[in-house]
Amino acid sequence: YDLISLLNPHIETVILQLEPLIDDKEKIPLYALYAASSYGIGDNTKSKGMLEKLAKLKEHQYGEYHLETIKTLTNLSKVLTNVGEVSSTEAILKKILIVNEKNYGANHVENIPILQLLSRAYYAIGEGQKCLESMQKALSIGKKRYANNSPEMGKIFYRHALAYYLLGDFQKSKDLFEKSLAVNKKAYGESHLEVGSDLNELGTVYYALGDIAKGKEMIERVLAIFRVHLKPDHVMYAGSQINFGLMRYEVGDLETSKIYFQEALKTRIAYYGPEHIWTAFAVTNLSMVYASLGNEKESQELLEKALVIIEKKYDHNPIWCSFLLNRISIAYYRVGDHEKSETFLQKALKKISESYGTDHVFYAIIIANLGNVYRSQGDKEKSKPLLEEAYGILQKYWGPKHPTTLKAQANLALWESSLGKPRKKGDVLQYPF
Repeated sequence: YDLISLLNPHIETVILQLEPLIDDKEKIPLYALYAASSYGIGDNTKSKGMLEKLAKLKEHQYGEYHLETIKTLTNLSKVLTNVGEVSSTEAILKKILIVNEKNYGANHVENIPILQLLSRAYYAIGEGQKCLESMQKALSIGKKRYANNSPEMGKIFYRHALAYYLLGDFQKSKDLFEKSLAVNKKAYGESHLEVGSDLNELGTVYYALGDIAKGKEMIERVLAIFRVHLKPDHVMYAGSQINFGLMRYEVGDLETSKIYFQEALKTRIAYYGPEHIWTAFAVTNLSMVYASLGNEKESQELLEKALVIIEKKYDHNPIWCSFLLNRISIAYYRVGDHEKSETFLQKALKKISESYGTDHVFYAIIIANLGNVYRSQGDKEKSKPLLEEAYGILQKYWGPKHPTTLKAQANLALWESSLGKPRKKGDVLQYPF
């Protein structure tokens, strides 16, 4: 990483000096090197620009459907996903699949990495069903080509697990992440980055399943692995910092949570830019902590940044947008602004119901929080039906003993004890989701 960081600006200088003097064929290796080094240090914007130039050169030199052109377009799709241009990613990858199917057939192994990248793109915009469908195709091809304990199948299990996580089927997600983890441990050893990635996602799933202690244990192992292999400002490291911060937030360790969220936000701004969806998540995480600590001004400033990101680039994205709106509503509730909290929950509810319907755990989480807002406003007519509906859905999907179901039950108990009486401005939501 250090070497690439040092070389990258020198490669740029060489290109600027040689570009007017060399022909297109000689530019290709220089463009490829600069695109790769820019991607390696997290400069997605420069990498994107160079890959776009490289794709045009290769198309002119070799043809639209040549292997070299396809290779560059594949790399370009990764960067486009990183910068949030997922519709362009989808168009490129579907084009590549058509070419592959024409050259090799629909069930050829060459289609697997393209399907995985397509799944990655759909995950980035919260399209859980499309994400799953892509990985089911990849799994079907992989089973015919690879052994079940091969690293190639480990990658398929990993992306498949992400799709189920996005759809709210945490048990299936957990089972597949554990398969991926077993494969990678055998292939690479206990301390490899691939193992760290599996543990990171598995820790998140345990957290979602309510086993916070197990989730914390997993993420601590991830941080130990990443400290050995990665710089503190690496984007993979930031993901594990956010997961650990969320777990500390859950148990009330707000100061530790704040430190981890602050570091993750710096890294994501540097890697993705200030207006990316993953940056917005880091912003809302930190805003929730500031709100819980009573730092209303800092929380408000961060919420305004998150809202700008959503409204400017992601309002059309129902899943991630609803998640962000839910977190924003919690932050507003924490500082006692129940009206704004209700407004954002209503927006989140509209988006989640349009995407997943009204019989889903994500829908239940939104209406539970909305029910709590109405309870705090003393509106028992609106509050109780929502709390009861949320409790029923969570019981159905996660059972009566799941921590989230127990939270819903506790919220109903709070409603009964308060008898729908309004709470004072500044009172906090005791059991937020």
